[in-house]
Amino acid sequence: MDRHTWMYEISRTTLEYVDGVKNFITCATKDMEKKHREEGKEKMILCPCRGCKNFKKHRSVDIVRGHLFRRGFKEGYVKWIWHGEGVQSSKTSGTKRGREEDNMTNNEEDDVDIDRLEEMIQDMEDHFMHQPDILNSLVDDSKNLLYPGCNDQFTRLSTTLRRRRYCVPWA
Repeated sequence: MDRHTWMYEISRTTLEYVDGVKNFITCATKDMEKKHREEGKEKMILCPCRGCKNFKKHRSVDIVRGHLFRRGFKEGYVKWIWHGEGVQSSKTSGTKRGREEDNMTNNEEDDVDIDRLEEMIQDMEDHFMHQPDILNSLVDDSKNLLYPGCNDQFTRLSTTLRRRRYCVPWA
């Protein structure tokens, strides 16, 4: 059974879903341990449930497991790139969902970047602990809308990050 099917199309009480969550937890735990060893990061795991949407980190794998059984996975998270699985993973290749993700448009890629904005700010806190004015400026820019009345996903920081991504360094 492909990953998209057990994650989104069958009941969360089936053996397939239970086994899938077990495999996810194994993958995520290995990644958490690796990050702890290599980068000295605190042992925390991002929760990919429909409520946390890979924004919230938890110290306990049991909390994440519970969220996945109660709420299910965040829609579209069949490649576990934030939990140690490479972007080029073969686990979803050949599936309907895998082909759809391979054909992702730039707008969809931008949405992924916007989803990661909060995590980027959290990661930068360690780097700017001795420069609180810069950190505070980044946090403010992540909350301030680009202009009054615009869509709430377009903040000063998200727009700056998106622009830098598409800038040509020699232009």
